Amino acid sequence: MEKFAELSIQNFRAIKSADIILNGITVVSGVNGCGKSTMSKLLYYIFHNANSFDEIAADSVRQNVEPYLSALTSILRGVRYTNTLTYRRFMMLRSGLDEINTESIAKYIEYLRSLKTSLIESLNDEKQTDIRFLERDLYIIKSTLGIDSNDNVDVPSMIELIIAKIIEKLEKYKQLVIDRPYNLFARRMVDFFEPDVLKNVSLKEYDSIVYGHGQKNIPELHYIKKVAFIDTPMIIGQSISSQQPSYWKEINELAKMPPRKGYKLSINKLIKQGIMNGDASYDDDYFAGGFKYNRADGKIFDLVECATGIKSFSIMQMLLKNLFLSGDTLMILDEPETHLHPQWIVEYANLIVLLHKRIGAKFFITSHSPDMVSAIRYISERERCMNSVSFYLAEQVGKETYSYKYLKDDIEPIFESFNKSYDKLDKYAR
Repeated sequence: MEKFAELSIQNFRAIKSADIILNGITVVSGVNGCGKSTMSKLLYYIFHNANSFDEIAADSVRQNVEPYLSALTSILRGVRYTNTLTYRRFMMLRSGLDEINTESIAKYIEYLRSLKTSLIESLNDEKQTDIRFLERDLYIIKSTLGIDSNDNVDVPSMIELIIAKIIEKLEKYKQLVIDRPYNLFARRMVDFFEPDVLKNVSLKEYDSIVYGHGQKNIPELHYIKKVAFIDTPMIIGQSISSQQPSYWKEINELAKMPPRKGYKLSINKLIKQGIMNGDASYDDDYFAGGFKYNRADGKIFDLVECATGIKSFSIMQMLLKNLFLSGDTLMILDEPETHLHPQWIVEYANLIVLLHKRIGAKFFITSHSPDMVSAIRYISERERCMNSVSFYLAEQVGKETYSYKYLKDDIEPIFESFNKSYDKLDKYAR
């Protein structure tokens, strides 16, 4: 089997060892608590962060710039009585740093240089009599700049130093995007996992490590450039707070993207006519908008109020129509059968296989369902794409640890593990 991408995990949480190849459709089965969801989240955050490194660089710049912006704000408080407009414009600049890119940074730097000139001119203007600085503000400014509080440094000189520091930090953004230093990526991973994630987890692309201990830079990925994680279709259309998983918000934002030309009409027809008896869309109208289910009889429903099965197929349909699903996309589906009745489990498996075969989308699926596992296995065989489908089973090797066994296309061991539930039923039904 060709190893286009491979996730390796050793001694991380419940996972004793796992070497999972991602070359098309990967199905992982095992009991609750064996690490399947951990594996799903690892894949999501590795691919998401690697493919969104510009955002990581921007966050780093924001964090480094913030202390100096606070110090500059303290100075502006002292002059706002004489130039309220300057103060307001600066506060807009601070909020505008939420959108950092090469173009916006050039504008910020240009504004900061003009602000420096304006501030120094105001401070040197003998006619200005109501400029005032609190001792606390001066202490904050000096502390930020590393100046001893007893040193007699005039405010214009401190303005020069602060703005020079801000510009220096902002100008590093472009180089960070080019260099893609691993340490920034590693810090982001530790935000979501414990520090062991840095030494016990690695990802290879074409047999070369792209994420793992000892890396200096994160290369731009080639095999997977887009990733999405669905662990429940219930989140579509919901208001997502900052405390909830970021991939919930991302799925909503991805589904809102408008349809584009070039999507597979045959697959959309299957979803629309063969499964849902309608289709899904997003209306951005402020008052009456949102995610909609447009039934074939002309009736329109709020998708939030629809059955979870409708939501499941709606998400996939919208991602198909806006071309998010493509040959360089990885969809991570955590127990997708949970919200589907048996017939739709098979329909969903058929959809997965067709999306992979016809447009090349990749899938990583965790499943407890015999119907889902067998449907993917035999539909893939029918569609003649078994060479890019693989199955893994978590086997207990310690009290609470599991190793993942590669089964290739042999799903019998998975069914043997499922059959243990019948042993339990027999035990308790006697």
